[in-house]
Amino acid sequence: MIVDQRKFLWREDQVERLAASMGLSEGMTVVDVGCGQGYLGWTYWKFFGSGGAYFGIDENPKLLSQAEELSREWSDGGDAWLLNGDCYDLPLQDESADVTMCQPLLMHLEFPRKALAEMIRITKPGGVVMCKEPNNVSSILMSKYSTAMDESIDEMLLRRKMFLIWARGRKMLGEGDWGIGSEVPGMMHGLGLNGIDVVSNEKTGFLQPPYDTPVQKHAIEMLRQSAENAASNEKAWKKEFREFYVAGGGSTSTFYRNYSKLKKLGDAQRQKMIQQLDDGVLFIGSGGSNFFCIIGRKPG
Repeated sequence: MIVDQRKFLWREDQVERLAASMGLSEGMTVVDVGCGQGYLGWTYWKFFGSGGAYFGIDENPKLLSQAEELSREWSDGGDAWLLNGDCYDLPLQDESADVTMCQPLLMHLEFPRKALAEMIRITKPGGVVMCKEPNNVSSILMSKYSTAMDESIDEMLLRRKMFLIWARGRKMLGEGDWGIGSEVPGMMHGLGLNGIDVVSNEKTGFLQPPYDTPVQKHAIEMLRQSAENAASNEKAWKKEFREFYVAGGGSTSTFYRNYSKLKKLGDAQRQKMIQQLDDGVLFIGSGGSNFFCIIGRKPG
């Protein structure tokens, strides 16, 4: 799912412009914190990899093993190293990276500022720190169009309220800040970076017949996977949702009452969506992205 979710995540022409903004060039040393399967490595390798070095750092041994295997396919001409490490205590020396980057990492952390400070520590003076992070709280509030959704105003407001309380509880329990994308520039400024710039992901969420482009086909595949997994994941999701909702200030009684309403609504929407996909009449317009690329430069 990690690989599938990140296909077509950024437009290729925007990736090229971001590489230029970071000043990526052949022979550089680039560090990817919370690398997972090395997505940022294979995304930006062509800009720095010839004679360069990539260090992917993650605490998950399984993901690192997968990243190491995948790196053999894209790391020609340079060195790709996969290291087990903690984002709060990176296993690299001070000022050893030309560019240090992450995506999305900070949104999942209890202490994102501490991890960002570590990224700055290992970056050379004059080097770049880049974070791709979303503001999913704003995304929750966005109005989206779909021919498979038929919600009343009260249902729309209830769904948004439930998820806002969930997001607040998640943050209070130290499980991550769903709105952190809008906060990272201020964190960078407070930690001494300068030349800070923020750009939004230019990809927009639209799906319409005949679903014949690679991006559209991928979106359909992800929609079908999500619908198929909904039932098997429901028990775990409900438990987590209740925990975060109560921590965010909601009551247990209102959770069970409202969750039941939203589940019934969601099940009906998924069924209608799949039927419309099969009939070739599904339209979705989710609009622009609240996913940001924030770039700062270390003084020196």
